[in-house]
Amino acid sequence: MNTGKANWLFTAVIGCYLVVVLLFSVLSVPISLTANLFISEAIIWIPTLIFLAVTRTNPVRLCRLRRLRISTALLVAVFSFLAMPIGTLLNILSMFFVDNAVDGISGSMIQMPFWLIFMMIAVYGPLCEELVFRGVLFQTYKKGNGSFTAIILSSVLFGLMHMNFNQAAYAIGLGIVMALLVEATGSLWSSFIFHFIVNGKNVAVLFLTKLLPAGTADKLMAEASAYGRKELLQSLGTEVFIAALLLPAAGCLLVYIARREGRLEKLKAVWPARKEKGTTVFTLPLILGVALCLIYMIGGILLGW
Repeated sequence: MNTGKANWLFTAVIGCYLVVVLLFSVLSVPISLTANLFISEAIIWIPTLIFLAVTRTNPVRLCRLRRLRISTALLVAVFSFLAMPIGTLLNILSMFFVDNAVDGISGSMIQMPFWLIFMMIAVYGPLCEELVFRGVLFQTYKKGNGSFTAIILSSVLFGLMHMNFNQAAYAIGLGIVMALLVEATGSLWSSFIFHFIVNGKNVAVLFLTKLLPAGTADKLMAEASAYGRKELLQSLGTEVFIAALLLPAAGCLLVYIARREGRLEKLKAVWPARKEKGTTVFTLPLILGVALCLIYMIGGILLGW
């Protein structure tokens, strides 16, 4: 698979998403949260598997599905907790301009069995998304354009795939972190572990509210969704302090992981790679896919989708 085909893959994913949304809207088909979560990820992995089959691409070789040592996996887990403030900060910053997209489904999620929501959001979702964005797209862009362009482009597309500005903001930031992690370890499993821990932690925190006194969870959710600028500024100040403590440690740990895996030079080469000249990235399919995302996202704000 080359850069042009990777661009077509992204546009195909977005096209499938829009067709499914339109279809369910026109037919007014009721759909459960579980089915919604399954379909939203199937829209990503089914076109990808078709593309891999049509282009006769070996997914194991392309996506670097090599095993991680247990010790490295544990270090990646620690790194995941240290790097989480990046996502939290970007989430808060986006909420100065748009609503939190997850708040709208939190109430429905907490009514479902914990194991089911955990499997869908912390396991199924990351497996699908990492296969496509840190696997197929990142590795394909890297071959044609170098690691720097591949990290930025695959992360931006990962953010846009969420189809709202709130999730796009922190997905782009976390996407960059996960791509750097793949460079540091040479394995896609490292980004899956990171993604699994971030999503799993959020699900666990949400369901822990069930242990609070009756009515407290609903009150907390209502307060969170009604955050004003003052509350956001307070939260931002707290998260900046936490980030100042944890992110330097995360950076040091990333370097340590890369050194242990014999990939420190690969990690160091990411920034200089920005000067590399590669194949044309912004082809018509990519421009079309990005435009469709932005139109849908802007429409969601203006029309309240």
